[in-house]
Amino acid sequence: YAGGPDEMLEIEKLLIKHDIEFSPHNPSGPISYAHTLQICSSAKKNSLMEHQFKESPYFNILLKDPMPKIKLGKSSIPNNTYGLGVSLDRMELQKISH
Repeated sequence: YAGGPDEMLEIEKLLIKHDIEFSPHNPSGPISYAHTLQICSSAKKNSLMEHQFKESPYFNILLKDPMPKIKLGKSSIPNNTYGLGVSLDRMELQKISH
């Protein structure tokens, strides 16, 4: 985990300086996934992003709108709302939190 988007982009700069590829890992859920997509879209070099694949049944139901599909190893940036482009489905969140 890094200290936020600015720190992640600073890490990328350091890696580029030493000719190391930047590849964020994202195992934590749909909000952090949207965050990491934003980071990758802001990176100076094309970056690979590791993501979860069917690790949790909740990943796809916790958002009001689904994440953009990954096609040929690429994803667009979610833009369904302000900020990270995603919002939680509070009804689904309440179902699983009880």
